[in-house]
Amino acid sequence: MQTPCLEQIKKGLNSPLNICLLKTVTSTMDYIKSNGDIFAVIANSQTNGRGTKNRNFISSEGGIYLSAVIKPNISTDKLPLVTPYFATVIGNALKEFNIPYSYKWVNDVFVSNKKLAGILTETSISNGKVDKIIVGIGLNVNQKTFPNDLTNIATSLALEGFLVDINRLIALLLNGIANFNSAFSTLDFLSEYKANSLVINKKVSVTFGNNVTLGTVIDIGGLGELLIKTDTGVVTAHGGDLTLL
Repeated sequence: MQTPCLEQIKKGLNSPLNICLLKTVTSTMDYIKSNGDIFAVIANSQTNGRGTKNRNFISSEGGIYLSAVIKPNISTDKLPLVTPYFATVIGNALKEFNIPYSYKWVNDVFVSNKKLAGILTETSISNGKVDKIIVGIGLNVNQKTFPNDLTNIATSLALEGFLVDINRLIALLLNGIANFNSAFSTLDFLSEYKANSLVINKKVSVTFGNNVTLGTVIDIGGLGELLIKTDTGVVTAHGGDLTLL
């Protein structure tokens, strides 16, 4: 099984980036918060990886686990689009290997209707401006097995029959992250996100707190919100847990 190699990763970068590679870490998100002088950290495995809402993220050897820090040039009203942007970074990287993919709103990337990758974003706001964004990406590459409770909902590139150069894949992800400010400003990525959406024209359930919305997704709006056609009209969902029905 190919494992990440720092030298090979750096060969694929579009510009020099301060990155480090670790064999294992509790969490790449926690590590980068304690090491503010680096752009990104990549780990072969995590002992305490986490996803959205502090959920456990299985991080066994064979996947890509990375976190990066960017200094964004965006207004706070555009923050809901940050996660979709990073989803398209993953999608564009997979496209380089001719791997079909789709985006499950709002922070997952799917292959063959199973979860391949997840995204976690944390932001820092000072004086009404976005000061910092930390993005964490977990992407299943070479894993051959998953815990029993995940076998029907998670997959890896290896399980789908795709053999990729993991170092090239990591470099593509880092290039996309590093290009955030120029690529985000055009909002062109939103067209990519919508074109490869797993949820548009699908029946869904969206749970936000105690509120549950049932209906069919008819579009994704300009700020990443879902437009859901329900029995009583069109409802807008800005966040929550989505389940395909």
